[in-house]
Amino acid sequence: MATTTFVNFVCIYFATILLILPVIGPVLAGDGEAHPAHEALAPIQHITGQDLTSRLLKEHKHILLYVYETACSECLHDLLTVQAIQDEAAETIPELAGLKAFASFLPEQMMQFGISGHPVLIFFREGVPVPYEGVSQSKRLQAQDVILWLLTAKSTTTILLNDDNFEHDTQASTGATTGDWFVMFYDSSCDKLLPRWETLAVSLKGKKPVGRVDKASSPNLVQRLNIQKCPELILFRQGKMHYYELPKDDTKTLESFALSVYQNAKSGPVPKVPSPFDKVVEAAAGFLKKYPVLFGLTSGALLLTLLVILVVTSRPGPHVHED
Repeated sequence: MATTTFVNFVCIYFATILLILPVIGPVLAGDGEAHPAHEALAPIQHITGQDLTSRLLKEHKHILLYVYETACSECLHDLLTVQAIQDEAAETIPELAGLKAFASFLPEQMMQFGISGHPVLIFFREGVPVPYEGVSQSKRLQAQDVILWLLTAKSTTTILLNDDNFEHDTQASTGATTGDWFVMFYDSSCDKLLPRWETLAVSLKGKKPVGRVDKASSPNLVQRLNIQKCPELILFRQGKMHYYELPKDDTKTLESFALSVYQNAKSGPVPKVPSPFDKVVEAAAGFLKKYPVLFGLTSGALLLTLLVILVVTSRPGPHVHED
């Protein structure tokens, strides 16, 4: 009796291992393939970060990507929702007719896009990612909420500014007709905030323009505004610069700053656009500073010229005798 019970136990044990091995195998191997149980419930193609960068972003203009961990059993509901969102958006939003939805349970591979935390839904527009942050109190995606958000986020919302168009578009130094602007100055060493900056732009659409300036391509603007930090976040309002110095950089805090908190922030006047004469003087000063020997020679020559003029003008003229 005992022997039969033991044999049955061993058979059941190994049968169980054989049944669950196909499910846990990919997870243990970390090969990025779809979790069979998840794929069966929500037929969304699972991809790796390499799939996304090397192929999919080039093939598709609009991509929805749901990033999660396999241990998240509640995420199965969201996978079904993402599939429904893809189908409805492709049917009801003409610009998103080619929208494709994918999933990945390798969140560490998404850090290259400045995305942290999971689960998260990311919308790529021509390669530009914007995370969705409108999850309800139930902590689950709501299809209709995401559809409404896609209507606003269907195209890149941040405005690229540079040396040539900054003053024309923002009118920052005059505080004229274009309203307040919230602008991020960054370069390749500090661009991790860009996805969240795009999310902020979607949230503030119709309220305040959100811009970005690549410091490397706008040296004159960086010099004029004396940009020191990277990234540097500044709200331009009525001829003043309000500096963002809060410790948090989540979307809600950024939005609160743009709408009201800026009033309590450090601020200063926006430097005027330099005139052509100012540019010539500045260039000459920079040249002489770079070559101090020439500065000494130039100064000496100027002093010598002034002395000659003083000597010549101080000499008495020829005496004229009167008859």
